[in-house]
Amino acid sequence: MRARPLLYKGSPLQLILLSNTLGTITGLIVLQRFLFKISAKLDIFLDDWFALVTTLVGVPATVINRYGLPPNGIGRDVWTLTHEQITNFGKFFYVMEIIYFTQVGLLKLALLFFYMRIFSSTGPTVHKMLLVTAVFTALFCFASVVAAMFQCRPMNYFWTKWAKEDEGSCLSINAIAWSNAATSIALDLWMLAIPVSQIKKLRLSWKKKLGASIMFSTGTFVTVVSILRLHLLVRFGSDSQNPTWENFDITCWSTVEMNIGIICICLPSLRLMVIRTFPRLKDTIQHYYPKHSSRSGSVTTRRKRWFLAERTDISLDSIALPTAADACSSRV
Repeated sequence: MRARPLLYKGSPLQLILLSNTLGTITGLIVLQRFLFKISAKLDIFLDDWFALVTTLVGVPATVINRYGLPPNGIGRDVWTLTHEQITNFGKFFYVMEIIYFTQVGLLKLALLFFYMRIFSSTGPTVHKMLLVTAVFTALFCFASVVAAMFQCRPMNYFWTKWAKEDEGSCLSINAIAWSNAATSIALDLWMLAIPVSQIKKLRLSWKKKLGASIMFSTGTFVTVVSILRLHLLVRFGSDSQNPTWENFDITCWSTVEMNIGIICICLPSLRLMVIRTFPRLKDTIQHYYPKHSSRSGSVTTRRKRWFLAERTDISLDSIALPTAADACSSRV
């Protein structure tokens, strides 16, 4: 005889608050990214557009986290739900899987296009590595989305198989989720290694190299969240007999992963907006780097040529050096 189930693993209100809060913050940060560039008459690049598209793709997920999953049993024991709720939960979770896989790919592409801009002058080798990584990421995203969409035959068997009334078959949902998470984590680590390897080649003090490394390493938080999510996938599995119960934590961590990831790729733009809005911060930074003003004239000449040429790229040095904010702000 089955033991009496616990009603809730997690309150749906927790998911709603988490999703709404992070979704609002993410939307505002992406909005400031575009408003700042438009007001400052700066160019809008591919990484900006991909950040925007990633955010827009996530809007339906925020809506589902509010109006789709909570009313249909997310966080509750499946044995306490009606047949209609279980079916509806399957439909919404199916859509959430597709949205998640799409966002994962778009988010990585946004970061890769950003890297292509700031490493455009470091030589063809790095650019080729980034280009190959971008192509692989795009193919990986496409394959993941297609696998998620057509994992069951017929398609609606995904949300009706629980009743065992219809005939159909499904791919191993566990295999799809685990392979996607593992590949995503490996890509994150590879994409972190590329900029860090270039920082070591710069003729900068260890403090400035550390500052640049910290900036590029902010995305490691997303990798940590991905690892936690993978741990939950391995622990519970997507083929469980209690999906509404066991997918509560996975849904929460997926929401955190995507929103924090978008926020991280917007940090450079946010930093430039803060420096332009509060120029005293730049003066304070320059106070701690007085040697910058006494450098040889070649640096100044090079920067003048940079502006006169009206280049649309930015250099790694301009990001790594806090005192180069003026030069950087006209290009990011």
